[in-house]
Amino acid sequence: MTSENLEPDSTEQDGDSAAALSKTEKRVADERSSLRAAVVHEAIRSEGEVELRRPVGALFWSGVGAGLSMGFSLIAMGLLFNRLPNAGWRPLLVDLGCPIGFLVVTLAGNISIPKIL
Repeated sequence: MTSENLEPDSTEQDGDSAAALSKTEKRVADERSSLRAAVVHEAIRSEGEVELRRPVGALFWSGVGAGLSMGFSLIAMGLLFNRLPNAGWRPLLVDLGCPIGFLVVTLAGNISIPKIL
């Protein structure tokens, strides 16, 4: 298609629009394509190997930190339960406090203390 008219050109009519891409456009398309499953698997596996080589003390403190961070779920649910009016929709909003601990663990990473040990 061109900007002057809305009629598709011959390459688009044939279904071969990839042939009309320039080398730069093809490179950009390749960079934006998703990774193969084997590449993702290897990246995750190698990260797991590194984590398993950490000292036991570092793993222990990482678990303690993650457990304390997960406690934010209970605190958030308690605060929501206490602050919201006693209505039929209150349990729905109180349950939204549960993911708070998961978000804290995920966003914080819980890796600052173990890296010091």
